Amino acid sequence: MKKILFIGPENKLCTQMAEAFVKIHGKGRLEAFSAGLASGAKISPKAVEAMMEKGYDLSTHHSKNITEFKGTYFDIIVSFLSEKTETGLSYGKFISWELPDPAKMERENFRAVCDQIETKVKDLINKQIFVTHLQEELNNLKNDLSEMWTLVIHQLIKSKEALVSFNKDLAREVVINEKRVNGLELKIDRDCENIFALFNPVAIDLRFVLAVLKINNNLERNGDIAEGISRFIINNQNPFTADLLEKTRVVKMFEVSQAMLTDVLIAFEKEDPVLARSVFGADEILDEINLKANQVIAEYVRSNPDTIEQALYILSTIRKLERIGDQTKNIAEEIIFFIEAKVLKHKNKGEGKN
Repeated sequence: MKKILFIGPENKLCTQMAEAFVKIHGKGRLEAFSAGLASGAKISPKAVEAMMEKGYDLSTHHSKNITEFKGTYFDIIVSFLSEKTETGLSYGKFISWELPDPAKMERENFRAVCDQIETKVKDLINKQIFVTHLQEELNNLKNDLSEMWTLVIHQLIKSKEALVSFNKDLAREVVINEKRVNGLELKIDRDCENIFALFNPVAIDLRFVLAVLKINNNLERNGDIAEGISRFIINNQNPFTADLLEKTRVVKMFEVSQAMLTDVLIAFEKEDPVLARSVFGADEILDEINLKANQVIAEYVRSNPDTIEQALYILSTIRKLERIGDQTKNIAEEIIFFIEAKVLKHKNKGEGKN
C-alpha cells in the first residue's frame, strides 16, 4: 500500500486536514501521515470544527515532528512549506502545494481553503489509485497470459511425445487439458474487456491490452491444434512407423514450433522485439517441410501402400503444425506492435520484418 506524508511548518492545521481527507476518501487504499518541522502545537480548533462538519473527528489527532518518521519510506511527500526544505526523509516523489495560510482567516475563507485541500487530496487519491490499480490489472493480465502460453507449449510437447511413442494416455491428457486452455482464454478476454471499460488505457497500455487480446486468440488456436493432433493419435490403430516420421520430418516441425512459441513467450515477458522478429526466419523451416509434404507422402505411400491411413494422419499433422507457425508469427507481430507501435500485418515478405 502506498504511503503519503503531508508536511508543513507545524503539524496543526493544513497537514492534519489533508491526512484526514485521505483517510475519508482513500477508503483504506492509501496510508496517510502528517508531520511538521516543529511539533508540540495544539491542533487548530478551526481545523477540528471544519473537519467535524465533514464527519471526521480531528480532535483525536496530535502534532508530530518529521523526525518521528526517520527511516520510513514514503511513496509521496506533499509539502505545504513555502520553500522546498531538506527533510532527511526517504521518498519516491515530492509535491509542493501552494495554498494561502488559513490560520488567521475568517470562517468563510477558512472553509474555502479547507475545500481546496479536499479537492487536491481527492485528485491525488484518484491519480494514485487509478495508476496503481491499472498497473495491477495489467500485471495480472500478463501473468495469466504467460500461464496460458506455458500450458499451450506443454500441450504441444506432449502431443509430440504421444505421437513418437504412440502413447494414447498422454494424447488423452492433452485433449482433457484443452478445457483449461479454453477457460484461460475466456478469463483473459473478460479481463481485457474490464480494463477497457474501467480504465480506458492509452498509449503503450492500450497497445498492450490490444496485443494480449489478439495473442490470447492465437494461443487458443494453437491449443486446438495440439488437441487435434492428439485426437489423430487416439484414433489411429497402430504406432506410426519411425521411417514415416523421419522422412516427413514431422518431429522436426514439432521442435521448431515449440522453439518458436518459447521464443515469443520470452520476447513477450522481456519486451524484446529483436527476439520476436527471430521467429519469422524459423517459420520458413515449417513452410519448407509443408511444401514438400505432398510429394514425400505420395512417394512413401507408393512404396508402403498399407500405411495410407497413417500417412494421411501425418499429412494432416504437418498442415496443423504449419498453422502453428503462422499463429506464432502473428503473436510476434503483436509483440512488436505493443513495444514499438509498428503494425507489420499484411506487409510484403521482408518488409518491416528485418
